[in-house]
Amino acid sequence: PNIVCAWIDEQVQKSKAVQCPNSSDFIGAHLDFIVKRVDFLQRQPVRRCADILPLNLKYEKDKKELFFAQLAQLLAETAFSLH
Repeated sequence: PNIVCAWIDEQVQKSKAVQCPNSSDFIGAHLDFIVKRVDFLQRQPVRRCADILPLNLKYEKDKKELFFAQLAQLLAETAFSLH
């Protein structure tokens, strides 16, 4: 069976749907879309800022309230620092 694929983009008429008969055709179609997407994004102003946080919290089922309180604090502090 074919690999049915869809790539959705906010650019007008840049969404793409194809049926790829094999994985190598899928990889080619995917790379084609991604190259165009990266080119488009590199020409746009930066609108979002993100960070990947190290999470050094230990989850213990009997202390889950503490875990989620610490997680909420970390996320709030980091979100504030990004703005």
